[in-house]
Amino acid sequence: MREANIGYELNTQYWGQGYATEAAQAILKFGFEELRMHRIWSWCVAQNLASVRVLEKIGMRREGHLREKELIKGKWYDNFLYAILDHESFSI
Repeated sequence: MREANIGYELNTQYWGQGYATEAAQAILKFGFEELRMHRIWSWCVAQNLASVRVLEKIGMRREGHLREKELIKGKWYDNFLYAILDHESFSI
């Protein structure tokens, strides 16, 4: 299978400085160029607009909306599913 998923988590003191975007771009580049992946996917909590922006900024497309997928501190949250294909990664 030539598919992989990526994820990231940063300490709040580093939010908003572009580190997540830079790291995610590097992971995509490595995945497509070195590992020869065909598809790389990720997900995020729908309310996490910063993560939504990172995934869209690196060229991923929203493929799904998973309703009440994740239970966090007693509350259910929706998740968005994102992916990018090798032939879509020209801008990385």
